[in-house]
Amino acid sequence: MDRLGIPNAAGDVVYTFPQVDREKVLAMDPDLVIVAKASRGMVIEDDDFIALFDDLPLRAVRKGAVTELPADVLFHPGPGVVEAARLLAETVERWGEP
Repeated sequence: MDRLGIPNAAGDVVYTFPQVDREKVLAMDPDLVIVAKASRGMVIEDDDFIALFDDLPLRAVRKGAVTELPADVLFHPGPGVVEAARLLAETVERWGEP
């Protein structure tokens, strides 16, 4: 994300699979939320995120800027990193400047 010039509200979260509580998400108040959707196992979708945070005054939820991208592409280094960069850039372009 840094190389694409996309600010990451959760950039200071250093765990591989972090759990971020509602207060932390509220403090971040992101313009865009990208939900990394796994193909198997524990799966959260954009609608799940919206349901969990709909009662908070989050910019991303208010403007409907919650979307999902495939976790396999986002988190596995290798040739897929180009695809991840393309998907991230397209997503930010779709929702406007973060």
